[in-house]
Amino acid sequence: MKRFLMTCMVAAMCFAGCDNGGLNASSTKLQPEGVVKILEVAAPSVVVVEMTLQYDKSESPYGGEIYSAEQYIKEERPVEQAGYLVKLGKETFVVTGDPLVHSRFIKSIKVRQNDVTVPARVHSFTDRAGAMLLTLDKPIEGSKALAFNTKAAKPYIAVSAGRFNTRWSLRTSSVESQILLDDIKTPLRRMASRGGVSIVINSKGELAGLIYGQSVGLKTDAWKGDSLTGKTVAAKKVQSWLDTVGAQVGNGVYRVTLNFRSPRKGQRTSRYDSESVTEKQCFAIATDKKTVLILANLSPRDTARLEEITVHTAKGKTKATFTCSLKNYGALVAKTKAPLKGVAAIYTGDLFGLDEQLLPSLELRIQGEKIVSYPIRNMIEDYELGWRKQVYPKLAATVKGEEFLFNRQGQLVAFPISQRTKDGDSRYSYGGSGDTTTAAKYLVNVLAALDDKANIDTNNIPLTEEEENRLAWMGVYLQPMNEELARENNVATATRNGRIGALVSYVFPNSPAAKAGIEPGMILTQIHVDGEPKPHDVQGTGSPFRGGVFPWAQLDQIPEQYFDQIPTPWNAAENTLTRYLTDSGFGRKYTADFYVDGKLTKKNFTIARMPDHYGSAKRYKNKALGMTVRNLTYEARNYFRVMPKDPGVIISMIEPGSKASVGGLKPYEYITHVNDKPVADVKAFEAALKAGGELKLAIKRFTEGRVVKLELPLPKGSKPKAKPAEEKPAEAADAATTVGEERPTKDTPGKYTVKKGDTLAWISQKFYGTPKHSAAIKKANSSLDPSRMGVGTVLVIPPKPVAKKAAPKVVEEPATVEPVATPAPEPAPESPNAAN
Repeated sequence: MKRFLMTCMVAAMCFAGCDNGGLNASSTKLQPEGVVKILEVAAPSVVVVEMTLQYDKSESPYGGEIYSAEQYIKEERPVEQAGYLVKLGKETFVVTGDPLVHSRFIKSIKVRQNDVTVPARVHSFTDRAGAMLLTLDKPIEGSKALAFNTKAAKPYIAVSAGRFNTRWSLRTSSVESQILLDDIKTPLRRMASRGGVSIVINSKGELAGLIYGQSVGLKTDAWKGDSLTGKTVAAKKVQSWLDTVGAQVGNGVYRVTLNFRSPRKGQRTSRYDSESVTEKQCFAIATDKKTVLILANLSPRDTARLEEITVHTAKGKTKATFTCSLKNYGALVAKTKAPLKGVAAIYTGDLFGLDEQLLPSLELRIQGEKIVSYPIRNMIEDYELGWRKQVYPKLAATVKGEEFLFNRQGQLVAFPISQRTKDGDSRYSYGGSGDTTTAAKYLVNVLAALDDKANIDTNNIPLTEEEENRLAWMGVYLQPMNEELARENNVATATRNGRIGALVSYVFPNSPAAKAGIEPGMILTQIHVDGEPKPHDVQGTGSPFRGGVFPWAQLDQIPEQYFDQIPTPWNAAENTLTRYLTDSGFGRKYTADFYVDGKLTKKNFTIARMPDHYGSAKRYKNKALGMTVRNLTYEARNYFRVMPKDPGVIISMIEPGSKASVGGLKPYEYITHVNDKPVADVKAFEAALKAGGELKLAIKRFTEGRVVKLELPLPKGSKPKAKPAEEKPAEAADAATTVGEERPTKDTPGKYTVKKGDTLAWISQKFYGTPKHSAAIKKANSSLDPSRMGVGTVLVIPPKPVAKKAAPKVVEEPATVEPVATPAPEPAPESPNAAN
């Protein structure tokens, strides 16, 4: 006779020992031959449940208890799991494990025994999640349904079916259990099963009960007998739960659009720059008629650009205003202008009261401007202890989207939210531990105490455009460590062989570091911010340029379309240290670990604001020229060795094809004079350009200077200014100048005494109207060394050289600037009380 049981695996069983509440036999032992007979009796009630999976909307199946679901489709075979024919009253059902996979992925369910296959449908689910009951379209010939016998005597054997070496087999084991003292108060026994669902039979082949992972009281026999009758939930009832939570979308759980101000244009200063997002879609939970908890883990840099919040309801939308960012969770709170119709009901009870229950959940995603939701069956299968001993539920059905868990009354139990990390090494990215399913009651407690500074991040707020790029500083430049430097400075242990730490290479005057007595050569290893559980490991930032030097000589060779990608020649103000301090919050206390000659010294600081830096500098864009300039800030002045009171604005952007580009201007050159008048800042530069007409710009490129002439359109209604008569001969001479033989003019200017900041090019410009005759001045002063030309040097100014042959007027008149041998300025920030 053909049998379903192809292989019978008999586990050696020993039922000696304590009774454990009636689960195990006392002194009676079964011989293997007897166990085989029991299995042969049970075999006609064992079936194989076949679930054929399918794609839905181009998505492969995922989640729940089915692993590698897509592989089944590729291999054109169904998912198989064991089922047991059980008689409840007058009806016969197949009891099998609940895969907790969304029904959209299940194409069909069939039940097979031997060569007979019958279609099946889901009838109900067990009240304690883990199993479901199927009804067959017709009986399977030769099968036998087991009836529960509440008086079935010991010894009991757990029987489970599954594939072993590709063949379906029956396995036996003792009826396992774990004795638990729940909360050290309530004795419980957790029943374990292998393969989802197991049947428990005795030596006579009588069905004593079912096991599918439930917990029961220690002294009860609730697992025995007809444990399904009255303890199942009809499929229609479960669907009503899912429909109820599905209605939460747009009516308690909302889609929110966050709009951000466009980030200021400019090159990336480091790989840590935040994304240039201008819009973000996220979820929000309405906690009352006008308060929403927005699930967006924004860094202070992104929140600074936040301009508008829109809450989308089922029937429209309403604006909301920012209230605060949560300090310990990746979320912000906002108040809506119009009251919301739907408010989420929050479950604030004990999570453990929901153990093993079949619960509805929502898988939510935002696609485009719509929320896509899939209600799905779920359960809390376990718990994890996390931040501040909070209990986090672990869900059985894992999904790709955001998982919102509800109870059967439609109350929100848990939802995904990230924990703000306080890890000193990762806070720079202002991320978190990733979205973690968190009990909603914890957030309710936080929202009820927003007046407590321990719950809100006062540093993570929207800012004006001027304040957007504010940074904190210590006031040092840091050189990266390596193993050799660590060994030479006797800090190999403190720097983990050079893997952390940085060598102080420069200290800005009047900075927090200078005031704390920090000097070049000291080694900084860690930052300890008050209240943070882990120190921040400091690391230096290397130069983005080969050899560590900005390629000034190759600047003219860079195509104009790449101008906005050139890093700054100086060390960027924003680095891992300044970002970490900024995100920690202005005004907080911290201690820094420095090493001097291998010995630790601790310095106390308060997180202070950096003075205006290149990224935050005021700027002005002239559309007609296609050029943007910024104020010279402390790090740029330090790099160019320019005194704080010296004039100058730096070119930050040149638009391809613009007048400025055609005129040969490049990023990071700086302008000191416009039409011979000094420009102290962008305001003065803007004022100097208002008159329009011809512009004469004095340009400095690191140590070289030149004059560039550009033309601006005149303001409407204005007339061109008449040029001074004395300038005409000079301009005429300029127009006639070309490379060729030089000869003196009739007039000799005489002598000139060098002043601070003068160069031969500027002296040439002053006397001849062009910087290109500096060579003639040098020739007339044969003993002159331009590199040592100090203040007070008296120069002979020769007659202006003229050319034999005329040539068209040029826009740019380059000339090499010979630096004046004046003392190098002391580099210092513009504000003595601000920081880097």
